Amino acid sequence: MKLVIIAQSIPPDHAGGGKRAFNCLNYFLAKGIDVKLVTTTPHEKNNRNIITIPIYRRFKNEIIKKSYFLYGVSLVRLFFFYKKEMPDLVHLFGGYPWGMWHLTICRILNIPYVIESTLDQVDDIDSLLKQKNKIFVRTVIRAKSLIAVSKKLLPEGGNLNPLKYKNICIIPNGINLNKFKVLGNLDIEKEKHKHGISKNRIVIGYLGGIVERKGLLNLLHAWSLLSDYEKSKIQIVVAGPKGKIRSDIDYFNKCKNIVGESNSEDILFLGKVIYPENLFPTFDYLIHTSSTEGFPNVIIEAMACGVPVFAKKIPGVTDQIIIEKQEKIGTLYENEDELVTILHGIIYRKFQFSRKNEIRSFVKRNFSDEIIIDLYVSLYEKLTSDIS
Repeated sequence: MKLVIIAQSIPPDHAGGGKRAFNCLNYFLAKGIDVKLVTTTPHEKNNRNIITIPIYRRFKNEIIKKSYFLYGVSLVRLFFFYKKEMPDLVHLFGGYPWGMWHLTICRILNIPYVIESTLDQVDDIDSLLKQKNKIFVRTVIRAKSLIAVSKKLLPEGGNLNPLKYKNICIIPNGINLNKFKVLGNLDIEKEKHKHGISKNRIVIGYLGGIVERKGLLNLLHAWSLLSDYEKSKIQIVVAGPKGKIRSDIDYFNKCKNIVGESNSEDILFLGKVIYPENLFPTFDYLIHTSSTEGFPNVIIEAMACGVPVFAKKIPGVTDQIIIEKQEKIGTLYENEDELVTILHGIIYRKFQFSRKNEIRSFVKRNFSDEIIIDLYVSLYEKLTSDIS
Protein backbone atom coordinates (compact mmCIF):
# COMPACT_ATOMS: atom_id res chain seq x y z
CA MET A 1 0.00 0.00 0.00
CA LYS A 2 1.26 3.46 -0.94
CA LEU A 3 -0.05 6.08 1.48
CA VAL A 4 0.25 9.88 1.82
CA ILE A 5 -0.81 11.56 5.07
CA ILE A 6 -1.33 15.33 5.36
CA ALA A 7 -0.90 17.62 8.35
CA GLN A 8 -0.43 21.35 7.84
CA SER A 9 1.62 21.61 11.05
CA ILE A 10 3.55 18.99 12.99
CA PRO A 11 5.80 19.25 16.09
CA PRO A 12 7.61 21.43 16.98
CA ASP A 13 4.82 23.68 15.64
CA HIS A 14 1.68 23.65 17.80
CA ALA A 15 -0.74 21.20 16.20
CA GLY A 16 -3.25 18.64 17.48
CA GLY A 17 -4.00 16.73 14.27
CA GLY A 18 -0.37 17.15 13.19
CA LYS A 19 0.89 15.54 16.38
CA ARG A 20 -1.43 12.61 15.68
CA ALA A 21 -0.16 12.31 12.10
CA PHE A 22 3.48 12.55 13.17
CA ASN A 23 3.00 9.77 15.73
CA CYS A 24 1.26 7.56 13.17
CA LEU A 25 4.06 7.97 10.62
CA ASN A 26 6.57 5.78 12.47
CA TYR A 27 3.97 3.13 13.27
CA PHE A 28 2.93 2.91 9.62
CA LEU A 29 6.57 2.55 8.56
CA ALA A 30 7.07 -0.21 11.13
CA LYS A 31 4.15 -2.08 9.60
CA GLY A 32 5.81 -1.94 6.18
CA ILE A 33 3.50 0.68 4.68
CA ASP A 34 5.06 2.93 2.04
CA VAL A 35 4.06 6.28 3.56
CA LYS A 36 4.97 9.96 3.21
CA LEU A 37 3.88 12.83 5.47
CA VAL A 38 3.31 16.19 3.75
CA THR A 39 3.46 19.29 5.97
CA THR A 40 4.43 22.97 6.05
CA THR A 41 6.66 22.53 9.14
CA PRO A 42 10.45 22.35 8.59
CA HIS A 43 12.04 19.06 9.63
CA GLU A 44 15.32 17.16 9.65
CA LYS A 45 16.69 17.03 6.11
CA ASN A 46 17.59 13.34 6.37
CA ASN A 47 13.98 12.19 6.89
CA ARG A 48 12.85 11.16 3.42
CA ASN A 49 9.38 10.27 4.62
CA ILE A 50 8.51 13.88 5.55
CA ILE A 51 7.92 16.34 2.70
CA THR A 52 7.92 20.02 3.68
CA ILE A 53 6.13 22.48 1.40
CA PRO A 54 6.24 25.88 3.15
CA ILE A 55 3.42 28.45 3.09
CA TYR A 56 4.68 30.66 5.95
CA ARG A 57 7.52 33.09 6.41
CA ARG A 58 9.30 32.29 9.68
CA PHE A 59 11.09 34.83 11.87
CA LYS A 60 13.68 34.46 14.62
CA ASN A 61 11.19 35.36 17.37
CA GLU A 62 9.14 32.28 16.32
CA ILE A 63 6.37 34.41 14.81
CA ILE A 64 5.11 33.09 11.48
CA LYS A 65 3.16 34.93 8.77
CA LYS A 66 1.35 33.47 5.80
CA SER A 67 2.99 34.27 2.48
CA TYR A 68 0.52 34.30 -0.41
CA PHE A 69 3.39 33.84 -2.83
CA LEU A 70 4.57 30.69 -1.00
CA TYR A 71 0.94 29.52 -0.72
CA GLY A 72 0.49 29.75 -4.50
CA VAL A 73 3.82 28.04 -5.17
CA SER A 74 2.85 25.26 -2.72
CA LEU A 75 -0.27 24.40 -4.75
CA VAL A 76 1.82 23.98 -7.91
CA ARG A 77 4.35 21.82 -6.02
CA LEU A 78 1.54 19.72 -4.58
CA PHE A 79 0.06 19.03 -8.00
CA PHE A 80 3.34 17.70 -9.36
CA PHE A 81 4.04 15.80 -6.13
CA TYR A 82 0.78 13.85 -6.36
CA LYS A 83 1.11 13.35 -10.11
CA LYS A 84 4.51 11.75 -9.50
CA GLU A 85 3.58 9.68 -6.43
CA MET A 86 0.03 8.56 -7.40
CA PRO A 87 -0.60 6.95 -3.97
CA ASP A 88 -3.25 4.30 -3.35
CA LEU A 89 -4.81 6.47 -0.64
CA VAL A 90 -4.42 9.96 0.87
CA HIS A 91 -5.38 10.74 4.48
CA LEU A 92 -5.95 14.34 5.60
CA PHE A 93 -5.25 14.51 9.34
CA GLY A 94 -5.62 18.28 9.69
CA GLY A 95 -4.94 21.73 8.33
CA TYR A 96 -7.75 23.61 6.63
CA PRO A 97 -8.10 25.02 4.04
CA TRP A 98 -4.56 24.08 2.89
CA GLY A 99 -5.32 20.39 3.34
CA MET A 100 -8.50 20.65 1.29
CA TRP A 101 -6.46 21.89 -1.68
CA HIS A 102 -4.53 18.62 -1.44
CA LEU A 103 -7.76 16.69 -1.77
CA THR A 104 -9.04 18.87 -4.60
CA ILE A 105 -5.88 17.96 -6.50
CA CYS A 106 -6.53 14.32 -5.63
CA ARG A 107 -10.02 14.63 -7.15
CA ILE A 108 -8.49 15.98 -10.36
CA LEU A 109 -6.00 13.10 -10.49
CA ASN A 110 -8.61 10.52 -9.40
CA ILE A 111 -6.69 9.59 -6.23
CA PRO A 112 -8.92 8.24 -3.40
CA TYR A 113 -8.76 10.00 -0.04
CA VAL A 114 -10.16 10.07 3.50
CA ILE A 115 -10.80 13.10 5.70
CA GLU A 116 -10.31 13.25 9.45
CA SER A 117 -12.20 15.66 11.71
CA THR A 118 -10.30 16.67 14.85
CA LEU A 119 -11.72 19.96 16.17
CA ASP A 120 -15.30 21.04 16.86
CA GLN A 121 -16.53 24.12 14.92
CA VAL A 122 -13.42 24.02 12.72
CA ASP A 123 -13.24 20.78 10.77
CA ASP A 124 -16.14 18.73 12.16
CA ILE A 125 -18.24 17.15 9.42
CA ASP A 126 -21.12 19.66 9.67
CA SER A 127 -18.72 22.62 9.45
CA LEU A 128 -17.00 21.13 6.40
CA LEU A 129 -20.35 20.71 4.64
CA LYS A 130 -21.36 24.34 5.39
CA GLN A 131 -18.29 25.90 3.79
CA LYS A 132 -18.91 28.67 1.26
CA ASN A 133 -16.33 27.14 -1.05
CA LYS A 134 -18.46 24.69 -3.03
CA ILE A 135 -15.37 23.01 -4.47
CA PHE A 136 -14.39 22.00 -0.92
CA VAL A 137 -17.93 20.82 -0.13
CA ARG A 138 -17.93 18.52 -3.16
CA THR A 139 -14.48 17.32 -2.10
CA VAL A 140 -15.85 16.35 1.33
CA ILE A 141 -18.82 14.50 -0.15
CA ARG A 142 -16.57 12.46 -2.47
CA ALA A 143 -14.23 11.24 0.28
CA LYS A 144 -14.01 7.46 0.57
CA SER A 145 -14.36 7.75 4.34
CA LEU A 146 -14.86 10.38 7.04
CA ILE A 147 -13.10 9.79 10.34
CA ALA A 148 -14.07 11.64 13.52
CA VAL A 149 -11.97 11.53 16.69
CA SER A 150 -15.11 11.82 18.85
CA LYS A 151 -18.91 11.68 18.65
CA LYS A 152 -19.08 15.47 18.87
CA LEU A 153 -17.64 15.77 15.36
CA LEU A 154 -20.24 13.55 13.67
CA PRO A 155 -23.16 15.15 11.79
CA GLU A 156 -25.84 16.44 14.16
CA GLY A 157 -28.65 13.98 14.75
CA GLY A 158 -26.93 11.38 12.61
CA ASN A 159 -28.20 13.12 9.45
CA LEU A 160 -25.99 11.55 6.79
CA ASN A 161 -28.27 12.22 3.81
CA PRO A 162 -26.09 14.86 2.13
CA LEU A 163 -23.20 12.42 2.23
CA LYS A 164 -24.95 9.18 1.18
CA TYR A 165 -22.36 7.39 3.25
CA LYS A 166 -20.97 4.04 3.96
CA ASN A 167 -17.69 4.66 5.78
CA ILE A 168 -18.14 7.13 8.63
CA CYS A 169 -16.30 6.00 11.73
CA ILE A 170 -14.92 7.13 15.08
CA ILE A 171 -11.22 6.55 15.75
CA PRO A 172 -10.11 8.35 18.93
CA ASN A 173 -6.63 9.70 19.53
CA GLY A 174 -4.01 7.32 20.85
CA ILE A 175 -0.73 7.83 22.71
CA ASN A 176 2.62 6.10 22.95
CA LEU A 177 2.52 4.59 26.43
CA ASN A 178 6.29 4.16 26.43
CA LYS A 179 6.63 7.95 26.66
CA PHE A 180 4.20 8.38 29.55
CA LYS A 181 5.01 6.55 32.75
CA VAL A 182 4.08 6.36 36.42
CA LEU A 183 7.26 7.65 38.11
CA GLY A 184 8.56 6.78 41.57
CA ASN A 185 8.74 9.38 44.34
CA LEU A 186 12.46 10.05 43.85
CA ASP A 187 12.08 10.87 40.15
CA ILE A 188 9.07 13.06 40.89
CA GLU A 189 11.10 15.05 43.43
CA LYS A 190 13.82 15.64 40.80
CA GLU A 191 11.29 16.88 38.25
CA LYS A 192 9.66 19.18 40.80
CA HIS A 193 13.02 20.68 41.68
CA LYS A 194 13.84 21.18 37.99
CA HIS A 195 10.67 23.20 37.32
CA GLY A 196 10.36 24.94 40.68
CA ILE A 197 7.19 23.05 41.60
CA SER A 198 6.16 22.98 45.25
CA LYS A 199 7.04 19.88 47.29
CA ASN A 200 4.70 20.75 50.15
CA ARG A 201 1.47 21.75 48.43
CA ILE A 202 -1.16 19.87 46.42
CA VAL A 203 -0.13 20.42 42.79
CA ILE A 204 -2.88 21.07 40.25
CA GLY A 205 -1.74 21.03 36.63
CA TYR A 206 -3.03 22.85 33.58
CA LEU A 207 -1.42 21.93 30.28
CA GLY A 208 -2.41 23.59 27.03
CA GLY A 209 -2.25 26.78 25.03
CA ILE A 210 -3.21 29.99 26.82
CA VAL A 211 -6.00 30.95 24.44
CA GLU A 212 -9.67 31.66 25.10
CA ARG A 213 -11.19 28.33 24.07
CA LYS A 214 -8.83 26.50 26.45
CA GLY A 215 -10.48 28.22 29.42
CA LEU A 216 -7.53 28.88 31.75
CA LEU A 217 -9.13 32.16 32.84
CA ASN A 218 -12.06 30.22 34.37
CA LEU A 219 -9.68 28.16 36.51
CA LEU A 220 -7.77 31.22 37.68
CA HIS A 221 -11.01 33.04 38.49
CA ALA A 222 -12.21 30.06 40.54
CA TRP A 223 -8.85 30.09 42.36
CA SER A 224 -9.26 33.82 43.11
CA LEU A 225 -12.47 33.04 45.04
CA LEU A 226 -10.62 30.84 47.55
CA SER A 227 -9.62 32.08 50.97
CA ASP A 228 -5.96 32.87 51.68
CA TYR A 229 -5.74 29.71 53.79
CA GLU A 230 -7.13 27.58 50.92
CA LYS A 231 -4.77 29.17 48.40
CA SER A 232 -1.83 28.30 50.66
CA LYS A 233 -2.68 24.58 50.34
CA ILE A 234 -2.43 24.31 46.54
CA GLN A 235 -0.18 25.33 43.66
CA ILE A 236 -1.54 25.68 40.13
CA VAL A 237 1.09 24.90 37.50
CA VAL A 238 0.35 26.38 34.07
CA ALA A 239 2.33 24.78 31.26
CA GLY A 240 1.69 25.95 27.73
CA PRO A 241 2.48 28.67 25.19
CA LYS A 242 0.58 31.91 24.91
CA GLY A 243 -1.04 32.65 21.56
CA LYS A 244 0.60 34.88 18.96
CA ILE A 245 -2.35 36.86 17.63
CA ARG A 246 -3.65 40.03 19.34
CA SER A 247 -6.77 38.48 20.90
CA ASP A 248 -4.66 35.67 22.39
CA ILE A 249 -2.14 38.12 23.84
CA ASP A 250 -5.01 40.09 25.42
CA TYR A 251 -6.36 36.87 26.91
CA PHE A 252 -2.96 36.01 28.36
CA ASN A 253 -2.77 39.46 29.97
CA LYS A 254 -6.19 38.91 31.57
CA CYS A 255 -4.92 35.67 33.09
CA LYS A 256 -1.85 37.41 34.47
CA ASN A 257 -3.98 40.25 35.88
CA ILE A 258 -6.09 37.80 37.93
CA VAL A 259 -2.95 36.29 39.40
CA GLY A 260 -1.64 39.79 40.20
CA GLU A 261 1.23 39.83 42.64
CA SER A 262 0.88 36.20 43.71
CA ASN A 263 4.19 34.35 43.84
CA SER A 264 5.08 31.16 42.02
CA GLU A 265 4.17 29.09 45.09
CA ASP A 266 0.54 29.94 44.28
CA ILE A 267 0.51 30.10 40.45
CA LEU A 268 3.52 28.93 38.45
CA PHE A 269 3.70 29.80 34.73
CA LEU A 270 6.18 27.51 32.98
CA GLY A 271 5.53 28.55 29.37
CA LYS A 272 5.91 25.96 26.63
CA VAL A 273 7.23 22.64 27.97
CA ILE A 274 9.25 20.53 25.54
CA TYR A 275 8.78 17.19 27.33
CA PRO A 276 5.35 17.26 29.04
CA GLU A 277 5.56 13.50 29.65
CA ASN A 278 8.08 14.26 32.41
CA LEU A 279 5.87 17.00 33.87
CA PHE A 280 2.60 15.08 34.28
CA PRO A 281 3.83 12.87 37.17
CA THR A 282 4.57 16.00 39.23
CA PHE A 283 0.83 16.80 39.25
CA ASP A 284 -1.51 15.45 41.90
CA TYR A 285 -4.41 16.32 39.60
CA LEU A 286 -4.94 17.76 36.12
CA ILE A 287 -7.76 20.21 35.43
CA HIS A 288 -8.94 20.42 31.82
CA THR A 289 -10.94 23.60 31.22
CA SER A 290 -11.50 23.71 27.44
CA SER A 291 -14.96 24.68 26.23
CA THR A 292 -14.55 23.01 22.84
CA GLU A 293 -12.31 20.16 21.65
CA GLY A 294 -12.17 17.35 19.16
CA PHE A 295 -10.36 14.88 21.39
CA PRO A 296 -8.15 16.26 24.20
CA ASN A 297 -4.95 14.21 24.22
CA VAL A 298 -3.78 15.91 27.39
CA ILE A 299 -6.43 14.02 29.38
CA ILE A 300 -5.26 10.56 28.39
CA GLU A 301 -1.59 11.62 28.60
CA ALA A 302 -2.07 12.65 32.23
CA MET A 303 -3.97 9.44 32.97
CA ALA A 304 -1.18 7.39 31.39
CA CYS A 305 1.03 8.83 34.15
CA GLY A 306 -1.54 7.83 36.76
CA VAL A 307 -2.90 11.36 37.28
CA PRO A 308 -6.68 11.71 37.83
CA VAL A 309 -8.39 14.41 35.76
CA PHE A 310 -11.12 16.96 36.36
CA ALA A 311 -12.53 17.97 32.97
CA LYS A 312 -15.20 20.35 31.79
CA LYS A 313 -18.05 18.35 30.31
CA ILE A 314 -18.07 18.57 26.52
CA PRO A 315 -20.90 16.29 25.31
CA GLY A 316 -19.59 13.69 22.89
CA VAL A 317 -15.97 14.37 23.87
CA THR A 318 -14.86 14.43 27.52
CA ASP A 319 -17.90 12.46 28.66
CA GLN A 320 -16.78 9.68 26.29
CA ILE A 321 -13.42 9.43 28.08
CA ILE A 322 -14.43 9.97 31.70
CA ILE A 323 -17.49 7.76 32.18
CA GLU A 324 -17.89 8.22 35.90
CA LYS A 325 -20.09 5.20 36.59
CA GLN A 326 -17.47 2.87 35.09
CA GLU A 327 -14.06 4.10 36.19
CA LYS A 328 -12.71 6.15 39.13
CA ILE A 329 -10.26 7.99 36.91
CA GLY A 330 -11.64 11.53 37.06
CA THR A 331 -14.66 13.78 37.38
CA LEU A 332 -16.58 16.06 35.03
CA TYR A 333 -17.87 19.54 35.84
CA GLU A 334 -20.13 21.92 33.92
CA ASN A 335 -19.57 25.48 35.17
CA GLU A 336 -17.33 27.73 37.24
CA ASP A 337 -19.35 27.18 40.44
CA GLU A 338 -18.68 23.45 40.17
CA LEU A 339 -15.02 24.21 39.48
CA VAL A 340 -14.82 26.12 42.78
CA THR A 341 -16.42 23.11 44.49
CA ILE A 342 -13.77 20.87 42.91
CA LEU A 343 -10.97 23.08 44.24
CA HIS A 344 -12.52 22.86 47.72
CA GLY A 345 -12.78 19.08 47.35
CA ILE A 346 -9.11 18.86 46.39
CA ILE A 347 -8.00 21.04 49.29
CA TYR A 348 -10.04 19.13 51.87
CA ARG A 349 -9.24 15.70 50.34
CA LYS A 350 -12.82 14.71 49.51
CA PHE A 351 -12.06 12.79 46.29
CA GLN A 352 -11.21 9.09 46.08
CA PHE A 353 -9.73 7.84 42.80
CA SER A 354 -8.24 4.59 41.57
CA ARG A 355 -4.56 3.85 42.11
CA LYS A 356 -2.11 5.27 39.60
CA ASN A 357 -1.40 1.97 37.85
CA GLU A 358 -5.14 1.29 37.52
CA ILE A 359 -5.68 4.69 35.86
CA ARG A 360 -2.81 3.93 33.48
CA SER A 361 -4.33 0.51 32.68
CA PHE A 362 -7.54 2.24 31.63
CA VAL A 363 -5.58 4.21 29.01
CA LYS A 364 -3.72 1.11 27.85
CA ARG A 365 -6.98 -0.76 27.25
CA ASN A 366 -8.65 2.04 25.32
CA PHE A 367 -6.21 4.56 23.88
CA SER A 368 -2.77 3.03 23.29
CA ASP A 369 -1.21 3.80 19.90
CA GLU A 370 -1.09 0.12 18.99
CA ILE A 371 -4.87 -0.18 19.24
CA ILE A 372 -5.54 3.02 17.29
CA ILE A 373 -3.03 2.23 14.52
CA ASP A 374 -4.66 -1.16 13.97
CA LEU A 375 -8.00 0.63 13.48
CA TYR A 376 -6.43 2.88 10.83
CA VAL A 377 -4.73 0.02 8.99
CA SER A 378 -7.93 -2.04 8.97
CA LEU A 379 -9.81 0.91 7.45
CA TYR A 380 -7.09 1.52 4.84
CA GLU A 381 -7.07 -2.15 3.83
CA LYS A 382 -10.84 -2.22 3.52
CA LEU A 383 -10.95 0.94 1.42
CA THR A 384 -8.12 -0.03 -0.93
CA SER A 385 -9.68 -3.49 -1.33
CA ASP A 386 -13.05 -1.94 -2.20
CA ILE A 387 -11.38 0.45 -4.66
CA SER A 388 -9.54 -2.42 -6.36
